[in-house]
Amino acid sequence: MAKELNKLSVLGIDIYENRLGNYTQEDATKALREEFCKICGMENPDRKALRRHSAQIFEIIEETLDVLVGRKIEAAFRDNAEYRNVAWGDSPRFILKNPKLFKVAIVSDGTQNLRRQRLDDGSLTVTAYNRGIKIYEEFYRFLAGRIDWPALVNKVADSYVNEIYTQVYSAIYNGYTDLSSTYAKTGAFNDSTMRTLIEHVEAANNANAAIYGTKNALGRVETAQISEAQKDVYASQGYYGSFYGTPMRKIQQSHTNGTETFAVNENFLIVLPEGDERIVKIVDEGESIILETSSGSIENQDLSLEYTFLRKSGIGVVTAAKWGQYRLS
Repeated sequence: MAKELNKLSVLGIDIYENRLGNYTQEDATKALREEFCKICGMENPDRKALRRHSAQIFEIIEETLDVLVGRKIEAAFRDNAEYRNVAWGDSPRFILKNPKLFKVAIVSDGTQNLRRQRLDDGSLTVTAYNRGIKIYEEFYRFLAGRIDWPALVNKVADSYVNEIYTQVYSAIYNGYTDLSSTYAKTGAFNDSTMRTLIEHVEAANNANAAIYGTKNALGRVETAQISEAQKDVYASQGYYGSFYGTPMRKIQQSHTNGTETFAVNENFLIVLPEGDERIVKIVDEGESIILETSSGSIENQDLSLEYTFLRKSGIGVVTAAKWGQYRLS
């Protein structure tokens, strides 16, 4: 059972997710800062008060980040990734369902001399690694109440999730080398090649499939037969909504943190089976950690407030799964 959240963590989450009811964002942010001030025991906390009560304040922020990061990751990868949050030291083992069917043989009347069969499920263990973000703020801005804590925390959460986003789609792209020639295609887009790839994915998984790609990648999908409705869809969103009945789903593009480089390759399409099994496995291990470098220390002679956010996570791609990738030239 999940632990009960501190009331300030709940308030912070409501602010970040804009679930404030009749309150404005400004009112809620002010209320959160006032609660932090109460913890410090004064209306305008000084450096000593902040140092005395930093553990309690950071515990609330860490708790808030745990919930925010988990929700953001689940929302970002709802269609093609399985997400788990586990305790420190746990190495979760994902059971991979075997999609194959049993072989059926013709037998003579009065005999049951058949070779027995068993379909073994596979497994995948994902190793988690520490990922960190270091930020700083001017000490006097904190004293003056000019630090927007909700915005700062939300920015940290978004930055972390964006890094996971980049790593996930990089792992999927690199998974091309583990696919057989049946499921790995390359070259200029070809109608027949894509249709055959989709049929292989659907046949191997006994399920319908969908095509995923960035807006630019999906826009390069051409069909030999185009309805007027499809032309309207293409004009409004930049790609056809379906390819001969197979849904086309957009992967939201983003930038790699701190750059103007696209996080998701613009020149590939993936064909994934629909259903509960996800080819990507994401693991968050333990809880978020915030470490402080005190103002006035050797590292911070400028009296700035410096914080390091750490969270342990891992990403795995099921290389044995029957899914397709089409690299466009």
